[in-house]
Amino acid sequence: MSRFKVIETNFLATFIIPLDKYKILSIMYILIHMVDNLREIENEAPHPHPPPLKGEERMG
Repeated sequence: MSRFKVIETNFLATFIIPLDKYKILSIMYILIHMVDNLREIENEAPHPHPPPLKGEERMG
């Protein structure tokens, strides 16, 4: 767990402290892909999901 924290702080130090335009865009790109991967993992998980909200039904 502490090792992950070190990686996280290094990530923050390298990407977020020098705020250029392109770095912000690349961070957003990485985060979007991370979120997509998390959603895929969540969808593959066998636990039951609550019924989707009305807004989510339209998006899917």
